[in-house]
Amino acid sequence: MSSDSSSAKPAHGSGRGVLSSLPWMDFLRGGLATSAATLFTNPLEVIKVRMQVQGELQRRLTVHASATSAPPPALLYRNAWQGLGVIWRAEGLRGVQKGLMPAVAYQFSMNGIRLGTYSVLKSALDIESRTAQLQSEHREQKRREKLARELRRGAGGSPADPQLLHSADEEANQKADRELMWAERARYYGAQAVLGGQRIAAGAGAGVLGAVVASPLYLVKTRMQVSSPVNPSVGAQRNYSGMRSALREVYKEGGVRELWRGSRAASLRVAGGSSAQLGSYDWCKSTLQYNTGFSGAPLHLLASLYSGVFVVLVMNPFDVVSTRIYNQPIVDGRGTLYEGVADCFRKTVRTEGMRGLYKGVIAHWLRVGPHTCLTFVFLEQLRSFW
Repeated sequence: MSSDSSSAKPAHGSGRGVLSSLPWMDFLRGGLATSAATLFTNPLEVIKVRMQVQGELQRRLTVHASATSAPPPALLYRNAWQGLGVIWRAEGLRGVQKGLMPAVAYQFSMNGIRLGTYSVLKSALDIESRTAQLQSEHREQKRREKLARELRRGAGGSPADPQLLHSADEEANQKADRELMWAERARYYGAQAVLGGQRIAAGAGAGVLGAVVASPLYLVKTRMQVSSPVNPSVGAQRNYSGMRSALREVYKEGGVRELWRGSRAASLRVAGGSSAQLGSYDWCKSTLQYNTGFSGAPLHLLASLYSGVFVVLVMNPFDVVSTRIYNQPIVDGRGTLYEGVADCFRKTVRTEGMRGLYKGVIAHWLRVGPHTCLTFVFLEQLRSFW
């Protein structure tokens, strides 16, 4: 009996190993991880989207405005938490979870492609093993430097012969050691920069591919989340009954081209966010693990929170532009507010200033931080399970 059980375990482990090594498993794990995270973070996505189109192309009232200037309309959503409260009181649970189905479908398709492609590119570039080897060599170099210092001071920490310490040969040796130390550090940080650049490029490429493929779902998600039967004053309103009916209506308006309206803005948005998220997450995780020895959930949590800051700083301007292009009114197949990405950037900055590009930034960070954390926690757990 013991021989049977012992022979069965390797077979199970072997089968699991074969399944885990299949390339498409990275795509499936990535899609499942981000879809699960979306169930928790979608309310913050709703308020972020509404804050980004609130006061669209309206100038801010300044102290230099004339007395006859008409005051801007009062802000319905002043901050993330107050905005969620407004939506909850007016629209209930359905309101704070607006667009959940297209959001989950978008996350599964876009991030399944993004994370899966990123994993394939990392393997092709051998980034993980090169990073581990580089850190191992750096750790060994630091050990040698420490040993050399101890030898110069004498065994057991006792002072060595003063004549030896101040001899010309010893000074020459110390100088050579310092030059070697700085050369090794320059090599280490130079190699880290190269690996970081490869991570960013891989993340951007994977993000663009996922964003373009899943763009119709993000278009529908954005329009459904802006729509409010109770507070219709924010953004262009469209009353879609569901994801499938929304896709059908968009297709009737302009065919396949209309479904991919705004995909250029989306690709820039995800390219910036993906390169910042994936590159910074991997770098933060390896750096924290190397310097603190953390592992498991605490490591993933800290790395996710740190990478979320990078994501928001890079991504929010593109996110605002993407949201506005997706949601603008369409007449005769043309947007009535913006002609394209550059036009949206120009008009937003001209009328609202740089603050306009960072509308909803706190709601964005509040969403991205937990979403990034949950995504990578779920992803790491799926990798250990599958």
